[in-house]
Amino acid sequence: MKVFTALVVLLIGSSPLLADESFSQFKLDLMLAKRGDAGAQFYVAIGYEEGRGVQKNMVKAVEWYKKAANNKHNGAQYRLGQLYEKGIGVSKSMAMAKKWYRLAADNGSRLAKKRLRQMSSVSTAAHHKASLQKQQEQAARAEEQARKQQQLKQQQRKQALAKKAREEKARAAKARQAALNKPKATAQKTAAKGVYIPGLINVVLKNSWKRNNRPAGLFPSPVNSCLKAGEEIVCFSKEQHRVVAGKQLTFTSKTRIGNFNRKGFTVKYLYNVQEIAPASSRGSSRDPFGLRPQQGWQEPEQSMQCQALSRSKLRCQRNGTSFIYSR
Repeated sequence: MKVFTALVVLLIGSSPLLADESFSQFKLDLMLAKRGDAGAQFYVAIGYEEGRGVQKNMVKAVEWYKKAANNKHNGAQYRLGQLYEKGIGVSKSMAMAKKWYRLAADNGSRLAKKRLRQMSSVSTAAHHKASLQKQQEQAARAEEQARKQQQLKQQQRKQALAKKAREEKARAAKARQAALNKPKATAQKTAAKGVYIPGLINVVLKNSWKRNNRPAGLFPSPVNSCLKAGEEIVCFSKEQHRVVAGKQLTFTSKTRIGNFNRKGFTVKYLYNVQEIAPASSRGSSRDPFGLRPQQGWQEPEQSMQCQALSRSKLRCQRNGTSFIYSR
């Protein structure tokens, strides 16, 4: 700076033209700039950009900024970075902006170093945002695909159920037609209830019975311990669970199976509800076997009439409802 000031004083003192008060500062800067002074080139660029001592001209401003920058003037390098970043006087280019910011930073510009850190932070944030957005889009696509697959499965289940219903309806119609075509005596024979099985009490006792593919709650099965007491079978159940009228019931049962004859046998049973708790589902409003959301032994004793359809299948009826048991 001292050299620059001395040179200015020398020039002013040695030239009548420079001693003229009408001679502007811009003209002096321009004279020194043309001689290769980087500082003067920087100020000439500012003059053209801001219109100081000369008409505004961004093309010439950029030209002189580049001359100063190429002479390693860090202020000119930093300003070029700004111009390229904002697209002022030049085509906007983040690559060129970063290039000039790096040169300015390497030449000691703290402003350039700060701006590079800011740009790096913004770039990292933008990358994180883009990555997050990509993850969200992928998750949304996966969710949409899962939803479509679920809809397809539901549609396939509905179609399968509809097909099954049609087939069952067709079978029922065929069976009705076959029954109408059979002689009256055959129809009466078909309508007969149950079959006679000698020693039915032992058939019931010595088998493990199921209803709807689950261990039967009132017959000999994994949930019931049963023994023969004279002409009866007595069963005591393990702890069982059932939802009735929105309540989760924990209960046991005591069953007496007796009155064996040619027509079948009788099942009598008592429920003992040990715990009642809220259930996540409504369940049936009324249990077909008479279980109630009422704690303790539920008297009076319930009963149902049963028949043997074969040695491996039983049919019981209670209040007009039939229950099939198999082994």
